[in-house]
Amino acid sequence: MGNPRAESVGRQILLEVSNLVEFELNDPRLELATFTDVEMTPDLKIARIRFSKIGNDEDRVACGEGLKRAAGFLRREIGRRLRLKYVPELRFEIDRSLDLADNIAKLTASTPEDGHD
Repeated sequence: MGNPRAESVGRQILLEVSNLVEFELNDPRLELATFTDVEMTPDLKIARIRFSKIGNDEDRVACGEGLKRAAGFLRREIGRRLRLKYVPELRFEIDRSLDLADNIAKLTASTPEDGHD
């Protein structure tokens, strides 16, 4: 089992990042971004936040660049809202698990029936 404090702080950070991106930032690259998971280091100094974005790889990369650019603002706001002793560094990573699931679904759908009754 993981560190309960890290999990709790991670959930709070994920919620705040999601709300801040949706309601406070006005960057078209971030539209339709969904934050799927956060992984905190045990010392709570780094938060790896995974996101997905509807669109192609170019859209996802642009979204990641927008998030990287907004990281300072997001970190300041998280610190102000959550009143943490130390506000972790925010690192954003594209969550490719949805792409994998989509590819598996496409492969499964295109597999011919075996024809046995």
